[in-house]
Amino acid sequence: MAGKKVKEIINVEENSEFKVEGSKMLIPLKRNNFPTLAKYKNFVNAVERQVRSSPEYKEWVKYLRIEFGASVCALTHEINDETSVEIHHHPVSLYNVCVIVCNTLMAKGDFFSTFDIAQYVISLHFQGKVGFIPLVKSIHEKYHNGFVEIPIELIKGDWRFLVDTFVCPPEVMVVVNKLASIGLQDAGQQWQANKYNETNKDGGKNDSNQ
Repeated sequence: MAGKKVKEIINVEENSEFKVEGSKMLIPLKRNNFPTLAKYKNFVNAVERQVRSSPEYKEWVKYLRIEFGASVCALTHEINDETSVEIHHHPVSLYNVCVIVCNTLMAKGDFFSTFDIAQYVISLHFQGKVGFIPLVKSIHEKYHNGFVEIPIELIKGDWRFLVDTFVCPPEVMVVVNKLASIGLQDAGQQWQANKYNETNKDGGKNDSNQ
């Protein structure tokens, strides 16, 4: 008995859509714009998840730990053997790195998929074009909860390359400029194990229990 014929997938428009033989349905493979802001945000979120979960990203983190001492918290100097030390993107978050790459390709009129953006973002990581800082897990959580400021002097990586070379949305630039304006003299904090948020100012309080 002869096998069932497999329907052919036809490339309708190069780098853009595919069509299954005998069907009117077009399958989008790549795009260069989005019909709604919600779809755009969903796309960027998908790219970020893809990057974080990729073996290449894990290799990048491993590379940082070996070559750049990223197994030691830049603020408390605790090491990964004592507690969990994580990599924090700063002042351009990983989400915003994905946004910047996506917007740059859209501005050029290029067609792209989540895979294309993710590969581009990973390449920027290995080229040293993203800013990062190793943080002990509790400090990392405090930062995202608004209890910690990070001095820009402690950031490693050429993060300025992204904002100087790529298409950076105004709302992203506002956030980046605000974070980049915070220096050691502004943070006003002593970073020691068990004294994570003790201010240098007279009368300052130890907020380590927050």
